[in-house]
Amino acid sequence: MGREPESRGRLAAVYGVFLFLVLVYTWPLVRHPGAYLRRFFDVHYFVWVLGWVARRAVAAPHALFDANIFYPHGLTLAYSEPMLLPALVTFAPAYALSGNPILAYNVTVVLFQALAGWAGYYAALRLTGSRPAGWVAGIVFALSPFRTGYYQFAHMQLSFATPLAFVFFARFLERERIRDLAWTLFFLWCQMVTVMYFGIPLALMLAGLMAGILLLRPRPWAARTLAALLVGAVAFALAFLPVARPYLVTRSEMGFERGLGDVRGRAADILSYVDAGPENRLYRLARSGTHPALFPGFTVFALAALGFALAPRSVPPLPRPGAWARRLVGLGLAGTLTAIAAFLVTGGGVLRVRALRLRMGDLDRAVVLLLVLATAWLALEGWAWTRARGERPLKPRDWVVLLGLLALVFALLSLGPVMQLGGRPVGVGIYAWLYDVFLPIRAMRITLRIGFAVMFLLGLVAAFGLAALQARAGGSRLRHAVAIVPFLVLVEYLPRPLAYDVIRWNKPPPAYGWLARQPGDFAIVEWPSWHEFPDATYGMWSLLHGKRLVNGSSGFDPPFTQEVRRALGRLPDPEALARIRSIYPLRFLIVHLDRLESAQRERWEQIGRTPPAGLRVAREFGGTLAFAVEPEPERGRDWERTFSTDLVAARPHARVRVAVSPGTPDIDAAVDVTFNGRPLTRLALESTPQELRVRLPPPYPKADRNVLRLEFSYRLRPHVSADPRYRIGGTGVHSPVDLAVTSAGKAQGWVASITVNGTELSPNLRGYNVIVVDPRSGRVTDRDVFDTFLQRTESARLAELIRRIPAGAIVAAAIRDDGVGQLTDEAVQALRSLGGKVDPRGTLFVSHLLIGVKGAVPGTAIEAFGPARLTRVIGRERGDRLLVAGDFKLE
Repeated sequence: MGREPESRGRLAAVYGVFLFLVLVYTWPLVRHPGAYLRRFFDVHYFVWVLGWVARRAVAAPHALFDANIFYPHGLTLAYSEPMLLPALVTFAPAYALSGNPILAYNVTVVLFQALAGWAGYYAALRLTGSRPAGWVAGIVFALSPFRTGYYQFAHMQLSFATPLAFVFFARFLERERIRDLAWTLFFLWCQMVTVMYFGIPLALMLAGLMAGILLLRPRPWAARTLAALLVGAVAFALAFLPVARPYLVTRSEMGFERGLGDVRGRAADILSYVDAGPENRLYRLARSGTHPALFPGFTVFALAALGFALAPRSVPPLPRPGAWARRLVGLGLAGTLTAIAAFLVTGGGVLRVRALRLRMGDLDRAVVLLLVLATAWLALEGWAWTRARGERPLKPRDWVVLLGLLALVFALLSLGPVMQLGGRPVGVGIYAWLYDVFLPIRAMRITLRIGFAVMFLLGLVAAFGLAALQARAGGSRLRHAVAIVPFLVLVEYLPRPLAYDVIRWNKPPPAYGWLARQPGDFAIVEWPSWHEFPDATYGMWSLLHGKRLVNGSSGFDPPFTQEVRRALGRLPDPEALARIRSIYPLRFLIVHLDRLESAQRERWEQIGRTPPAGLRVAREFGGTLAFAVEPEPERGRDWERTFSTDLVAARPHARVRVAVSPGTPDIDAAVDVTFNGRPLTRLALESTPQELRVRLPPPYPKADRNVLRLEFSYRLRPHVSADPRYRIGGTGVHSPVDLAVTSAGKAQGWVASITVNGTELSPNLRGYNVIVVDPRSGRVTDRDVFDTFLQRTESARLAELIRRIPAGAIVAAAIRDDGVGQLTDEAVQALRSLGGKVDPRGTLFVSHLLIGVKGAVPGTAIEAFGPARLTRVIGRERGDRLLVAGDFKLE
């Protein structure tokens, strides 16, 4: 380990230099830090994250994760990074003093990016003992194209704790000092509560560092050290648990997790490491198709090579078998690296040597071999050290090898589950192998961002290379020339002036200023909405008006939010409007006409001129319409209200006025009340509105939404079924229920619908969909679906069901798609026992429905067959607007 810490004054000066460099490399941000934001929607989103955390941590820290986006879901801050430290340390005071979250955001990002450079400098200085080496590592970590391409993505600049955790853990592993472990865990905690996208790879990096040092220095640890590791792990888990718990609950309730398919399109390409990106002034070496670029610069590559070439190597002797093993491993490494280099240079592994044509099909086998050989090399080095009883701290040569191997591992991880070279798959990535072993990695969607670890590790390798060059130069003039190397790295990283959007926080869009003046706790929804943009902008402006926002921007997107977007796209469709109105307490729909394409804009302008029942134009603001969502009674078969847990926990009683629509004297109607899928009560309905009051008992979901549902049902009064409309063909049986059956083959609509008293009961799957109704009570006694298109055994099942049905039972059957492909004589005879006569065999994708009675004479049932959408009704088809509900409140 290198020199002891420098004076506080010198370290403060180093930070000041990095702060100046960040301002230079982000030009012209310094000219208007209160108005400039990069042209990426993510930036708007992270302004909201920092602003929300800064406010909520003071006002209601117990509800920090219950953010105001993605309403009515809870714990929605857990869809993002927590960013606790920067929000509290810099954003909150800057926001409080200025009242401008954009200024607070830019101050925060600049200060923490400079801190990352300082931390990289400090780590390299402690490891190498060289100040120029420290500058190289800090510059690589803070100012490389990776940082520039991601500039103002706040979470991509908040990695200051990574170098500090790494260097203190290295000191602990070498010296076994408990205070070094304490600092390690503290900085790991800082990284995890700031940006877990970096904290998860940092934990892997520390594990890799520990494994490497154990291989290189296989010496038993003191019992005190092992106890400290155990106690430290428990203490870290307890300290991190309050932050981790919302993420775990959200994963449990919402099922949010990154699959390998989510990651595949967001990984680095091998060419990313020679791509300097569009922001770089000097280089256009390759176009990897990924952003940002990960090229560390020729100077860094050269210094890394010098680290391997110049670091002094004293080889402890090994017995003859060990010496031969080390020689074979070295030759294997050289051969494997040569093969990989040939693969990369040829763009796919085809190499011609005179008349010989060599081809390597995939890169993954070579990668596995390389990692195995490198691990074996470390183990052999550790064996030699043990035999020689050398000093425990690693030598520079050991550090270069270990850091180089770690950099390779993280570069491979950044390539995702499928490695690509120029957009072409070249083998399975080690990310896919780690996916089932290290579960926290499933939280990561964009593996390219693991490149931050590669930049840090390569910066350290380059730092050792520069330190070795300094040592070789001795007292010569070349030693002073080494001091210019950091400037060469700076020149290579120099970007073009960055492009910014101008956002005047003190001159907000009029609609948001108006919303801020509206009293009360209510929700709004904004349109257009496209998953992440412009929803990120809506979230940012919610810092101004403070209302609950149905919209949200994140890598995760709840299914209900997607439903709302689809509904907004279908307005003024009544069902779509009912879906929007189901959100409680939704007060306004804000439509930004200037963000819409011409056809959509014309449609919304027409809606503004003649709004449907339930919407009213409250205000117009130039290119923005504010619709008020009116509390008018709603008609339907089902009625729903959805709301957040914090609302229902404070007001656990629901009140709603309900009635059955007029003109239905022949039915006895009722409504079943459920809350979050749990039955609460059943209420008989009358045509005169009555008030329904119910208590909504816990438990309530933490992350998911709460749903109160009213489901309408009815029974016919006894005399009604005597009406001729309820006669089932020539069977002589009258139905005690309204029964509607629809069959549509593949070309006619692909549906099988069977409703009993208006309630859909068909499984609606391929083949024959069947329900059985008791002729006396009207109760549905059985229902099933039989894929008689695919399997003859399904025909046998259909025949067996009909055989078991008691005589006189009413049976309705309908085909969806096709039910004839594997229909047997046995099944056809079974259908005839219900009063049918059609034998549909010999056709394909043709509709067929039957309403019959068990034991009826063939030909007496109601039956339809043919290449059309077919519907038959027994009794009355009453529609779906029988329930009237309104005046809902939580109390």
